Amino acid sequence: MDQRRRPLLFRQARDNGRWVGVRGDRRDPAAGQTEEDAQRPKRKDLRPATADNLLFAFRRCHNYIAGTDGMQKPEAFWELLKLIFCKIEDERDPKELSFFVTPTELTSATTALPAKARVQKILTGKVVGKYPTIFQAPETQSIELSANVVAYVVSQLQSFSLLASNVDVKGVAYEEVVGSNLRGDRGEFFTPRNACRMAVEMLRPQPAEKLLDPACGTGGFLIIAMNKSLELVEQAERLQWADPVHGTDHERTELWRKRAEYLTNLVVGLDLNPNLVRAAKMNMVMNNDGSGGLFQANSLANPHALGRRCACRRGARDHRRHLYQSTVWGQHRH
Repeated sequence: MDQRRRPLLFRQARDNGRWVGVRGDRRDPAAGQTEEDAQRPKRKDLRPATADNLLFAFRRCHNYIAGTDGMQKPEAFWELLKLIFCKIEDERDPKELSFFVTPTELTSATTALPAKARVQKILTGKVVGKYPTIFQAPETQSIELSANVVAYVVSQLQSFSLLASNVDVKGVAYEEVVGSNLRGDRGEFFTPRNACRMAVEMLRPQPAEKLLDPACGTGGFLIIAMNKSLELVEQAERLQWADPVHGTDHERTELWRKRAEYLTNLVVGLDLNPNLVRAAKMNMVMNNDGSGGLFQANSLANPHALGRRCACRRGARDHRRHLYQSTVWGQHRH
């Protein structure tokens, strides 16, 4: 069917032989309804990203930011990550979705101001407080993009469910954009995800074992390894349930408590490059989280000093045990 004749708000794309709306249907307001209310997406309408469509969306957004607001690639990248965080936290909020744009808001910089205000409210109200170590600096706590650029990026991402998207799909898209912006000139490289999966299958990490990646980069190895362990945690818990599919409220709460306990105590990543540590934290948040155990540090330094440094950053917990007793070593940058 000719895509120009289909009543969608934005461009159509071909997906597995059929036409799908890339950014969602146009809905006319009902009587007494505002355009904002009519265009607000429903959770049931969000769809997981597949194949390379998220990668291409990230690229389009990054290039649009750099080309329209005149930012250098790294600055454009960090601004894009702010919006990705807003998208994720908006999906996690049980209330109505706020990460969306209306047709009118896409027409000019002036009409786009409400869209930017909605996203800034998500950043200020949900993101900054939840991830203080990532959004510490004042410049990280506000969206520096022009309103029309924010509206464009939102239009590219609003129909996806990032939380429901496959880990590999998100990982490939994220690491492609990270690599093109943050890979340094010191011989750094990011291990391909198929190599990460192979290594994790060989090592077979267990839920009781500690994970340490002493040169974690963007966190690719850690994410695959921790998700492998989390699968085992969930399998073990569900075997004890009377109904292994649904479980009771208490059983599900206990499962999430054990997941959180594992992520908090047994997942550790180090990297000398502070920008990569920040990027790894963001990658972790998109993939079950575990960002609290990532630190900027020289893993070749004296382990006693290193342990004290990590403990101070995390709080009262002495982190040296993780450094001495880790059983899985991951991504190395030479």
